[in-house]
Amino acid sequence: MDDIELQNKSSKNMDDQIAPEYRELFLDMLCKHLDIGVSILDENLTYQFISSAAYDQLKLNPKELKVGDPLSHCHELLLKNGMLTPKIIEKNKLSQSNQAIKTGQGDGDVSHVVKLGDGSTQRHVRKSLPNKFTISISEDVSELVEKATMLEKSLAVGMAGYWIYDFRTKHYQLSESLKSVLPRELVSNINKRGILSIVHPDDRNEIREALRQMTHTGDKFRVVGRGITIKDRTVWTRTLAELVRDPSGKPIQIWAFVKDITEEKKQAEALEKAKDDAIAASIAKSEFLANMSHEIRTPMNGILGMAELLAGSDIDEKQRDFVNVINNSASALLTIINDILDFSKIEARALELDPMPFDLKSAINDVTALLITKAQEKDLELVINYPPKLPQHFIGDGGRIRQILTNLIGNAIKFTDEGHITVTVNISEPHEGKCITRVDVTDTGIGIPEDKVDHIFDKFTQADGSTTRLYGGTGLGLAITKSIVEMMGGRVGLTSKLGEGSTFSITLPLPLDKEHKPVQLDIKSIQGKRALIIDDIGVNRQVLSEQLQSWGLKTNCVENGIEGIEALKNAQGQSTPFDIVVLDYLMPGMNGQEWAQMVSTNRTLKCPPIIMLSSCDQPVSSLELQKIGIVSHNVKPVREARLHEVIVNAIGEATAQNNTKTKKETSLNLEENMDLVESMTAKLMQTETKLTPPQNTKAETPAPEVEESSKNESISQKIPILVAEDFALNQDVVRLMLSDSRFEPVFADNGKEAVEAYKANPNRYPAILMDVSMPVMDGYEASRLIKQFQKDNGLAFTPIIALTGHALKNDRQACLDAGMDDYLTKPVKQTELFERLEHHTKTSAINLAVAS
Repeated sequence: MDDIELQNKSSKNMDDQIAPEYRELFLDMLCKHLDIGVSILDENLTYQFISSAAYDQLKLNPKELKVGDPLSHCHELLLKNGMLTPKIIEKNKLSQSNQAIKTGQGDGDVSHVVKLGDGSTQRHVRKSLPNKFTISISEDVSELVEKATMLEKSLAVGMAGYWIYDFRTKHYQLSESLKSVLPRELVSNINKRGILSIVHPDDRNEIREALRQMTHTGDKFRVVGRGITIKDRTVWTRTLAELVRDPSGKPIQIWAFVKDITEEKKQAEALEKAKDDAIAASIAKSEFLANMSHEIRTPMNGILGMAELLAGSDIDEKQRDFVNVINNSASALLTIINDILDFSKIEARALELDPMPFDLKSAINDVTALLITKAQEKDLELVINYPPKLPQHFIGDGGRIRQILTNLIGNAIKFTDEGHITVTVNISEPHEGKCITRVDVTDTGIGIPEDKVDHIFDKFTQADGSTTRLYGGTGLGLAITKSIVEMMGGRVGLTSKLGEGSTFSITLPLPLDKEHKPVQLDIKSIQGKRALIIDDIGVNRQVLSEQLQSWGLKTNCVENGIEGIEALKNAQGQSTPFDIVVLDYLMPGMNGQEWAQMVSTNRTLKCPPIIMLSSCDQPVSSLELQKIGIVSHNVKPVREARLHEVIVNAIGEATAQNNTKTKKETSLNLEENMDLVESMTAKLMQTETKLTPPQNTKAETPAPEVEESSKNESISQKIPILVAEDFALNQDVVRLMLSDSRFEPVFADNGKEAVEAYKANPNRYPAILMDVSMPVMDGYEASRLIKQFQKDNGLAFTPIIALTGHALKNDRQACLDAGMDDYLTKPVKQTELFERLEHHTKTSAINLAVAS
């Protein structure tokens, strides 16, 4: 029994249960309270019943249209009030004659949607009963139609549509927007041919398989394919479908949303092409950078190499000044070139980071050691404030961090004429293995105008861009710094006030190096000792005090020599003398040397050993300093290990001397004290003489002591080194660099000649220097052929050392991948070239011995 039969049976049972006198009341109650209009007409199409909702919908009242009036009268009234027009009646076949025909033919349900004259839309259903009566039901569906219209318009604007498949009726329902783009014959036959009929033949299997697998994919699928539209135009579509089930879980419908993504597809293809073009451009740019690096560094190798050789020759002071100018100018030019190349690598996204374990404190010390000379030239204090309790060992690109610090500290020195530069480090507590590390570089320099602060990190930007500016530079240093910091996941900051100085900050998230095992300094001998710190700069006093306290010393800080003398007197009077004095040299009023001189000649003061720290070169000889109690002189910023060493030595030696003194020795006069100091000085000077190399114009490696005959023989029998180099000037540089060594270069003008020379006598050359960019055959190919020749013939290993102007990060790996064993960049230093050749020729000699 189907659903309709059940409903009819239920309705019949209801009729049997409701008494006849109540049926009209029941019907009247339903019609009054439902929004649906109900009318009943007899076989002559005269009204037998009209509900209140029917009057409201037709904008009529019971006085105008009454029971017993014909349907034609209703139409006359509706034509009069504008709810109907002859066109609406004709289009929808609503006239009395049309309805009479339907009634006479016994038509069942007739349903149609009619838009009335007032703009409202009604859905009319008329049913002819067996007794020739007609029931007319009308419902205002204006809101539903409006929403459906808006949906269709939205779908059309969005180039989308939907289809619904009903498993019970086996029919498809398509949105108007979808119908509008499909050929009419496909729409009319879709229920026969199925939804795959509107899919491109090449994509039907994919959608068919997606439909089959819906139950295994969460009752959903998403497919991109092509569809067939009007005039057989093919469009790309994305279909999102969902299986709808009834409460029992039985599938009843498939709902599918279809979106035209043809333009998206074109854009994606264009974007992919643009990406490919960008990658190709980036590769081309990287290749250009590599070539530029080679082309620039090759002549620079000649300039710096020749200048280095000339500086080591027998020249007079005037000529040495000329050479120094060449060296300084070439080094400055190389710095600018490196900035430009780095910036170009960043722009081409060719700059890569190389995270490795490194020591941040050592990195800062290394940078300041390189820049201290420039600071000394301007009498500037360079202070490192790295609290002792903070961690030092991290994982990161230490080389790039040194580059960042060099830029910031170098800038601070450049733009500061007096005062000091302070490097302050703050490190957060570790979180998930990482610390937020902040380094502030603060100067007392010229500062930056407020309107320039926001742009100071822009490329090619300087605070003073005028043609009369005092400070040069490319304006790339800070832009490079910002880019590298951001590549590391950090950020840069700046605070500045014109005329008062600036603070540049970098903040980096750095993972801790958990594998590092800290080296503990021995502090037993100095724990509990008392130290007097004399320095006119507050941050210096703070840094020194924190450092010494971390080693267990008790500190007392004063800011000038007068306060220092008072501190000595007070300590002596309280029988708590100081064990060490850490003294600044450059102080207003009385410098450190003058203070030590005054204290050492004062019979009433007992001065402990003095360690003097200075931001400038040593003012007098060590002997003169030691005579006035200064046992060690160190240039700021002094490394932690060095400061610890000199303090331990000074306190230890003073303690040893005090332990051996008698009461009589304690009362020695000044002259006797001077004799003791001079004796100690002589002893120290002897030690210095042994450790200090002789001052000459050319550094040489001491040769082992050999007999004269064997010495002459070793000089005459030089070791041949095969050198593949096409540039004549670079050949001259290598020749001259090796002229006084035990190596003799044998040149090949390109890779092909190098391969031929090697194959002609493989055992002749214990090492090969290989350029990369050469005509005929480059260094990569030449290296591969040489290595393959060695392998094929079972020859001993011969090391190949790249000597190239290609200095990008990937260039080293490219050389190693080609079979080269080491990598040097131009311009190369003579000492570096010697060291590499010495290392590899020894290795080669061992291999030859094993092979033979």
